[in-house]
Amino acid sequence: MISDKHFHYEVGHVDQGVTVKVAHIPTHREKLVHLGPGETVADAQKNLKYELLTGFMDEKDFRSDIGRCKVDG
Repeated sequence: MISDKHFHYEVGHVDQGVTVKVAHIPTHREKLVHLGPGETVADAQKNLKYELLTGFMDEKDFRSDIGRCKVDG
């Protein structure tokens, strides 16, 4: 299960403005962005987290079977 405890968030400041970094600890993947005009830290964190998880799992790698059964009461 992927939970928020698997992510590390950093907010910094450079000459270009505010930076936001999100790292996925188990996979050592991370993304960094410089905030654009009107963009909030929370929005940037949410978007970076989504980008890290996109492509993280391929649906073709999983198989699910659904069956039906009768249970005698």
